[in-house]
Formats: sequence, structure tokens, C-alpha cells
Amino acid sequence: MLWLRIMVQRLLIGALTRLLGPQHPRVVDRLCILGDTARDARKMSVAERAFRRALEIEDMRRPVRSPELAAILAKAGGLCLTPKRAGEAKAMFERALVLSEQGHPIGSDRLPPILDGLAQAYRLLHEDAKAEALRRRALALREAALGPDHPEVLNSVTRLGQVLSDLGKYDEAEPLFAGVVETQERLHGPESLAVAAALDNLAYLLDQRGEFARSEVLYRRVVAIEKAVMKRPGLANVQIEGHRPAGPVESSRARE
Repeated sequence: MLWLRIMVQRLLIGALTRLLGPQHPRVVDRLCILGDTARDARKMSVAERAFRRALEIEDMRRPVRSPELAAILAKAGGLCLTPKRAGEAKAMFERALVLSEQGHPIGSDRLPPILDGLAQAYRLLHEDAKAEALRRRALALREAALGPDHPEVLNSVTRLGQVLSDLGKYDEAEPLFAGVVETQERLHGPESLAVAAALDNLAYLLDQRGEFARSEVLYRRVVAIEKAVMKRPGLANVQIEGHRPAGPVESSRARE
């Protein structure tokens, strides 16, 4: 139970603070665990306090532990990715990115989430051109590290396609979405929720272009797949980025 884990982490933080001092790296590590646990439990205020306290401790450390500080900034920034707090999130992710690019580089596996977080902050601030460049960079890093068929790479392609759609670059976005459809069909077969999610994104793009006849065909296929999946006994839910029940949506920005 997450509430019990939160309680345990608080007790451990108190004990470590008394034994090792309030600025010890192990205290910071436990604060981050508390923040992650509280976030998973939807206790966002608890999570934010934990991450901010960890951030204050790391900020006072000399020399700066750049990887740790960048990671904490990204965690805290992620909690601020709302329209009202997008400016805060942007500042945190920008600082995390600077730390990652200075003389203390963090691993390439950690860099794409920072790029994605900053891109989402720009999206919320309606600065999609800046978001596009960050999405492209995150995709390039993931593809080089993981290969073109990895789920994180396919999600990265989808995020880039959504930015391009909102910028009106439909001719660039369509082959990205279509490519995800083809890959998901090859990996999972034609009747999977992964394919439904990819078709849904492509159909939404066609809606934006005013190609309603084409989008209707795809939406009907999405509904057929979802109905077929619902009839399969014992099938676990598959969570695919960008997926929602078929039908109209308000904007691709809200889908991210």
C-alpha cells in the first residue's frame, strides 16, 4: 500500500537525518524515493515538498553532483507541467538540461525525458516551434540507443507528430503516424490496442486536415479493434501513449 510506503520513507528520512546529518546524500536519495512514491499515490503536494527539499540540499552541495541535481530538477519540473505552472516547469527543465550539457554529462538514457519535459512545458506555453526541436532531439537519442521498434521510440515519434500537427505541418506528421501504425501492426498484429492507438492518432491528424472520409474509415477500424479486444477473455489492459476511446477529441496538445 502506497500510504504505508510513504510513512516508512518519512521514518527513514528522519532516522537518516539524525544519524548522518540533513545534507547527507542518503537523505537526498530517500527524499527522492518519498517523492516518487507520493507521486504514484497522487499525493502531489507531498511529492513536491520532498523533491524541493532534495533540490535545496543538492543546491548547497559543493562540488555540484550534476547528474543527481538534474534528475531532481526533472522530477520537480514534472509536477509543474500544468498550464498555470508551465513557467516553473520550463525553468526547472532548462536548468536540468544545462547541467546535463556542461562538463558533467548524464547518461543519454536520462537526457530524453528532460528534453521531453522541457518540450511539454513549451507546448503548454504555446511555443510549439521550440518544442519541435526538442522532440526531434529526444527521438534521435532514443532511436540511436534503443532501435526503431522500441516502445519508447514509437512514443517519441508520436509526440513529435503531435507537435507537427499543431504547427500545421501535416505533410510531415502524416508519415510519422502512418509509420507507427505499420510498426505496431508488424509487432503486435492488426488487432491490438497498440494498433488502435496508432490509428487513432493518424485519424485525428486527418480530422485536422479536413479529410473526414479518410478519418472515419480509421475511426471505424479503431472501434472494431476495441470491440474485438474487449471480447478476449483474460486480456490485461495495454496502456499505449496517446490512446483513448475512439471518438472526437479537443486537441492534440491535450492528448500528450
